[in-house]
Amino acid sequence: ATASAARRGGGSGTARVVARRRRSRGGGSDGPCAGRPSSATPLPRMLRLARTHAVALAALALALALRVPWLGSTPNPSGDEGNWTWVAWDLHQGRPAALPPDARFVPLTFARLIAAAYGLFGASFAAARAVLVVGLVAGLVASYALARRLDAPRAAGAVALTLALHPWSVVWSRTVTVPYALSLALAVAGPLAWL
Repeated sequence: ATASAARRGGGSGTARVVARRRRSRGGGSDGPCAGRPSSATPLPRMLRLARTHAVALAALALALALRVPWLGSTPNPSGDEGNWTWVAWDLHQGRPAALPPDARFVPLTFARLIAAAYGLFGASFAAARAVLVVGLVAGLVASYALARRLDAPRAAGAVALTLALHPWSVVWSRTVTVPYALSLALAVAGPLAWL
């Protein structure tokens, strides 16, 4: 009755506001359709999130598809991959470990990460390279989230796709010759964190 009075122009100002709000929400009138949900039902939350972040999800899937298959296949012919995996093996076994004399200026952080991967997945080239894959994917997700926080969704998608697909990024996250993939992830996400 209140909504009907409001439509006829009668009733208080409050009644008119209530009736207007009900109409804007799809509440309709007091007639036979009252209380029925509107035809435009909202999408489930997970589907809305997937639509909002579709580019990031695609970048994540592509990043994994380009890196994970045959991750432990052929060892890199470079001696550095053997050096890092051997130093990590010594650390994993609890033995004293050190890099060759001409590389002592490099910290053992990378080798410690590989040793941790050996502890989780067993000692293999795939486990060692997984450090780079996980680091790159974490950098991709962090960079995307940080760029979205800056209200730059297109830039966020571009950054995520570049990290996922750039040949340099793919190649250097499939070998532990050098930790370039980790450096790339930090170099992209780091500045975005400061903006």
